[in-house]
Amino acid sequence: MITGAADAEAAVLVVDASEGAREQTRRHAMLLHLIGIRHIIVLLNKVDLLDFDQAKIEAVQTDVTDLLTRLDLKAALFVPASARDGDNIAARSDNMPWYTGPTLTEALVAVPTPASRAELALRLPVQDVYRFGDKRYVAGRIERGRVRVGDTVVIGTQKTPARIASIEGWHTAPQVSAYAGQSVAVTLEPDVIPDRGDLLHHRETAPVEASRVRTRLFWLRQEPLRVGESFRLRLATAEHAVTVTAIESVVNLEDLTENPGEEVPPEGFAQIILSASENIQFDPFTPGTTDGRGVLVDRQQRIVGGAPLMGPAEIAPGEKVIHPSASHVSVQDRERIKGHQAQCSG
Repeated sequence: MITGAADAEAAVLVVDASEGAREQTRRHAMLLHLIGIRHIIVLLNKVDLLDFDQAKIEAVQTDVTDLLTRLDLKAALFVPASARDGDNIAARSDNMPWYTGPTLTEALVAVPTPASRAELALRLPVQDVYRFGDKRYVAGRIERGRVRVGDTVVIGTQKTPARIASIEGWHTAPQVSAYAGQSVAVTLEPDVIPDRGDLLHHRETAPVEASRVRTRLFWLRQEPLRVGESFRLRLATAEHAVTVTAIESVVNLEDLTENPGEEVPPEGFAQIILSASENIQFDPFTPGTTDGRGVLVDRQQRIVGGAPLMGPAEIAPGEKVIHPSASHVSVQDRERIKGHQAQCSG
């Protein structure tokens, strides 16, 4: 859900009409809130168990509407259906003559086209750098904005300026410009070498840059998350070593309130602070866009959490900023090299 639905423009929230907005529905709604999908079609399934009764179905609809409202979400449409017999899925149901709205397939066809991201500030994450002959090609997909030959761009946190000398494509003629959604290869003057994960952007519209980031979290691991754990934060093509330095609040799925907590339970939602040893460039998470959508990855390369980045986390007066951080050298390796075990005395 976190990775596969990251670029989705709409979602179908399936609710068991015989049960209403139970925990699974609350969890799925929280996911929609987390990844920012705003066009939501609610499919009230199994209405045959309610005898297709309009009053009973509308009561469930009110229950789900209340849930979505608490998460700042709004359903574009409610479709009462029975998937078992196909009622209101692809064909209109004879069992619900009172329902005059579209079927599910009609509702999906009517999903509005997303707004263009071409007019936003340029963000071109570097996927890789290739060399063919005497040319070096910087490849990646333009996530937002547009770029033209002759533009001056700034490269990553190193802030090296370079001119777009050409925009190339595979087996296509060179282009004068390219825009959001296109995968391109550009050549730069001077012939600087960006790293994978560097952001190319225009100087006057730079992204946010911070080493401490406030993050929403959907925790996927079956063991609780605690302060001090370290992961890799994947953000577009970039990866950063990060450490959880604070758990600010944890969501109670029963009433959707946020409360202080010392750990995040399995499949829990929370707001945390991540700290890195270098600055992270990003655009804060915005509902309905791909901005700031990160995931946390453990040492085994497993995705253990969805982590939209909300913005920089300021250091409060008197706050301790010394924290454990990840290392590629294990405790066992260090002890073997140094010839003694690690100890600390106060």
